[in-house]
Amino acid sequence: MGAVFGPAFTVAGASVEARDAGAASGTLGAALQIGNAAGAALLGVLFFAPLRDAAGQARSDMFIEAFRGFGWFTIGGLALVAPVAQAMPRRVAGYAADASG
Repeated sequence: MGAVFGPAFTVAGASVEARDAGAASGTLGAALQIGNAAGAALLGVLFFAPLRDAAGQARSDMFIEAFRGFGWFTIGGLALVAPVAQAMPRRVAGYAADASG
């Protein structure tokens, strides 16, 4: 996922004025945290949904089935994110990737 977040921060911040950089960084960080929390909650619901009809019994075959169903959600999510990551620009105009100079 780091291959997506790094360029996303660069692309999002490339058009921000220097005086607004702190606010933009805070907003982007907050959005990332909200997305992470919502994603973790959604993934938890998707994983435990097949187990809720179990009437309190936790058998290994039920967990195996839950993992099997959850795996398809994971694969689908990766299939959606991969084209977005590939479509992101490799370089942002006016952005110096090497700050050492």
